[in-house]
Amino acid sequence: MKNKFSYLFSTIILAMTTTGCGYKPNPKVELKRIDLVCTAYKSYVVGDLLMDIANTRINMKGYYSDGSTQPLYFADVVFSLRHNGTQLDPFSPLPSSGTYTLKANKSGINSNAYNFTVADGHVYAESITYNGPEAIGIERASQFTVTVNPSNYTEQVSFESTNEAVATISQVNVNTFELLGHQKGNTVLIFKAKASEDSYREIFCSLAVEDNYVTSIISSGPNVVGIGSSVQVKLDIAPLDYTAEVNAESVNAGIATVNKIDDKTFTITGVSSGEVDIRFFAKKNATEYVNEYFHVKVQNFAKTKIQQTYNEFNKKNVYTVSGCPTTGDAKLLLIPVWFNDSATFVDADKKDTLRQDIRTAFFGNETETGWHSVSSFYKEESQDRLNLTGTVSDWYNISSSASLFAADSTTDLTSGLVYLATEWYFNNHDDNRSSYDTDGDGYLDGVMLIYAAPDYITYKNKGAGYGADNENLWAYVSYTSLGASASRPAVNVFMWASYDFMYNETLAKTKTGHNYGYGDTSHCLIDAHTYIHEMGHVFGLEDYYDYAGVTSYAGRFSMQDYNVCGHDGFSALALGWADPYIPTRSDEIILNDFQSSHELILLTPEWNEYNSAFDEYLLLELYTPTGLNNQDVTYN
Repeated sequence: MKNKFSYLFSTIILAMTTTGCGYKPNPKVELKRIDLVCTAYKSYVVGDLLMDIANTRINMKGYYSDGSTQPLYFADVVFSLRHNGTQLDPFSPLPSSGTYTLKANKSGINSNAYNFTVADGHVYAESITYNGPEAIGIERASQFTVTVNPSNYTEQVSFESTNEAVATISQVNVNTFELLGHQKGNTVLIFKAKASEDSYREIFCSLAVEDNYVTSIISSGPNVVGIGSSVQVKLDIAPLDYTAEVNAESVNAGIATVNKIDDKTFTITGVSSGEVDIRFFAKKNATEYVNEYFHVKVQNFAKTKIQQTYNEFNKKNVYTVSGCPTTGDAKLLLIPVWFNDSATFVDADKKDTLRQDIRTAFFGNETETGWHSVSSFYKEESQDRLNLTGTVSDWYNISSSASLFAADSTTDLTSGLVYLATEWYFNNHDDNRSSYDTDGDGYLDGVMLIYAAPDYITYKNKGAGYGADNENLWAYVSYTSLGASASRPAVNVFMWASYDFMYNETLAKTKTGHNYGYGDTSHCLIDAHTYIHEMGHVFGLEDYYDYAGVTSYAGRFSMQDYNVCGHDGFSALALGWADPYIPTRSDEIILNDFQSSHELILLTPEWNEYNSAFDEYLLLELYTPTGLNNQDVTYN
């Protein structure tokens, strides 16, 4: 108690002498929100005094009813610290490794959660590498990574720009930083990682802030568009480190318009039939421009927007189930599950690595995965109509063994587990439950349980078995029987899958300490194919392969058939990602390739009045081994 009092007393004195006594609002002004923000990133180690370190790396702001924003100090709030569901004293040494959650409370207002990792001991740097640009433009930002080896390095990476008038650096997360150019000139970036308790490894990187002009622009994409429809055009720009801004204009906006998504992606929308050039341009010197003209034909056919997709059809006509939204924003909750015998399959000191790989498989970018994550795949597949985000929780520890769940032929245990795990998450984390119900139907958009045990086939192929030869320890999607609740959204659709679908045997050995792997990482860093396929079920799609293994109805080229390539035209149509041409007269319709345009021709003698994808018709698409098809065509 003496140490705690001394700390509190010194903190109060420090706050008073260095920053005053804090914000004293009018008594009628109420505190509405507390933001707790990490300003410097590192892993704590067992025995650290959290508050001694957090005082220099956590900022707090209070948001008040009068619109004001003021800093809060440690003496202003009460802290709550939790680890594995247990409340801890935030002023005592951190007792064990794992993930912790810190929150602040003032006047009954809780802050957001600050989640941090505690390692068993200090791990120092063997090397540090800068992966950023050599030049950026004025008032242009650039994110980059700094790699420290080994990957479980626990200390803080320090950084500075020697000329902040030219460019400044900020830290986004543990390994990611952002540069912002301010004016022409040069600066040196310095990054330091601890090599021991009192020595550092340093790198010095020269950065120029300049007008780095563009030498060439090459455009590619669908060059035929229907009236009222849109296509995306991609640009290849040289040099790769250009800094000048790229823009576009339509020579005749009465025929087609153009809108910028980013420097390299533009959307062209047909207005009326005809042909028009779209001009892409950027500065090649102080006074001249590089121009690229993209010729577009707007054909005299409008596409029909599909109004009834799987979700709408199931809710209104067939089941009382609710799948994940397929357009707009959708938010998933991922809960890694640790059985009481999971250490048989995954070394305990590899849990954080595995959890990070789960996050990468679902939400990583193409650089992190070497191909696609679930999120990036469906962003491309939906033609930017769907934005998947989500949270990966701490490990949910259960007292049951993997073999118990393997023997559950009814999947009742799994359905019960997803309910308990979901309740555990929201009861122990300061997170807005309703934010996971983006379509407001009273159900969470999707809960994914990724379990720390090999799937039953992989385990059996290793000469072991769970004691029952059934498929519960596999990958599947199911639904609970819970009722909807607008105020407290319930879990309905959920995924159940092993971690081992991410790895082949070699990578699994490195990542987990054991060689249980069912995936194929020969051409990527993390294999998300199985999770992408299962996500199709979360949206409402069925399997397209023959369960008897006799034939292949979709020719093994669709994600729902053989876990490869993009989805077929019907799937895109039924999920609201493709608007078909439905001709009612003889005419010429030019199709762009399906991968870049999602264009389809739907032939039917009579179309339904609901614009529903669920009818009888002949669907035509132009298949090409490009886009999402490309890599799997190459490797299969």
